[in-house]
This record gives sequence, C-alpha cells and structure tokens, in this order.
Amino acid sequence: VAGGGQEKWIWANLKKLEIPLCLGVGGTFDYIAGKKALAPRILREIGLEWAFRLITQPYRLKRVFTAVPVYISYVYRSKLLQARPYRQSLALCLKNSQGDVLVCRRTKARSNDVLEHWQLPHGGMEAGEGKEQALRREMREELNLPDFDIEKWADDIHRYDWPVPFARFYKNRFRGQMLSVAYATARPEALTKIRPDQFEHDAFKWVKPQDLLTAVHPVQRAFHANRAGFRFGFLWSKNVIPFLLSCMHT
Repeated sequence: VAGGGQEKWIWANLKKLEIPLCLGVGGTFDYIAGKKALAPRILREIGLEWAFRLITQPYRLKRVFTAVPVYISYVYRSKLLQARPYRQSLALCLKNSQGDVLVCRRTKARSNDVLEHWQLPHGGMEAGEGKEQALRREMREELNLPDFDIEKWADDIHRYDWPVPFARFYKNRFRGQMLSVAYATARPEALTKIRPDQFEHDAFKWVKPQDLLTAVHPVQRAFHANRAGFRFGFLWSKNVIPFLLSCMHT
C-alpha cells in the first residue's frame, strides 16, 4: 500500500488489531532482507539517495515527481493564498428539548474519507448578509431547518488556513475560514421537518452533550475540546462542551 493509504488503513483498523502501536515502514524490510541494494554511502551522505533509487527503481518516477516539483508548487501556491481573505463561516450548536445536540454526517463526496464524518452543521456567509441571516439561510438550505432560537454567540472567532487542494474548491479566493458558533434551541414543531439536502449531509442524529466528542469525526475531537488544528478541519469554540453540559440543567 502506498504512503498515505497505509496510514488511513492503520487509523481505521488499529482498534481491531488489538496492538499498542502500528507503523508503516514502506520498503524497509526489502533492504533488511537484502532484496534491494542500498545506495552507496557517498550518495547517502550528500543527499542523493533518491537519485540512486530512481535509477535502480524507475517505477518511482511518479512518486519523485509528486515529492519534488508538485510539492514545490504547493508551497508556492500556499504562499500566494496568504494574501487572500478568510471566508466567513458559521456553525450551529443546536439542542432539543431533551438537551441533546444535533450532529450531521457529511456525504462521501464531501468528506472523501474512509470514516463517517459527523460534525456540527455549518455554512458560509454570502456578501451583504449578517451572521444570523446567513446561518438561518444555510440551515434551511442544508437541513430544511426552518427555525430555531439563538441563545448566544460564542465570544471568540477562530481563524484557520486551508491546505492548497481545499482552497481550490473556492477558486483560491480565500486562504481559509473564520468561524463563529451560535448556540441555539430547536423549536419542537421544526424538528419533524429536518431533511438533509444529500449534497452537504446525508444523515443526522441527536447525541448527549457528554457524548459529543466521541460522536464527531476523529479529526474534530481535539477541536471541540481545546481548539487544536488539523488539515481540512472545521474548528468550534473552546467553550462548546461547558455550554452544552450546562444545557442539561436549564
């Protein structure tokens, strides 16, 4: 399995393997077993081992091309993105009358992941919109959620940069997102009307506030807990969990 694929497989199957550590080592065993020759010492010392491997293993040409010119182009494009503005985005932390929290599953086409990607619903602001107006429009479009009562907005706004491939989705107009979180209560009559649009999301469920971290996608768990960062992440306010726990008693 090529690099990247093996790491995804390990992530998805580590618990099933019941071992404490799993590491992808590539062709290491081929060299240990003597199936492939090491590059001469002088080439290794001056950083040209890759050239030796390319000559002796020409099938690596595509991988070398990806690792050198393609990577350099990504770095250059990433620098250009730094001059772009952040896309304004809004997330909804919605609870029902039982105090449960709404999470939605991103479609496979949108998540491109081997794991189910559950998250809080969110969306972007259009030109000329206010935060509340944009949030209500997004929830109508993505979930057919007609109404909800906003209790408060998070005090902080988080900004994060996108990887170059993801920025292309917005034609490189933005360097990343600045995300505001609204805490709201669902109106009972609106709950029966929730229907995911099947483009952004294809399913939804309600989870207990204390189960939120285990319900969302693994890359988002740290975000909900302490605002750590990761690629393609959508980060929520650091006070989500305390707020949700307090909702259980209000």
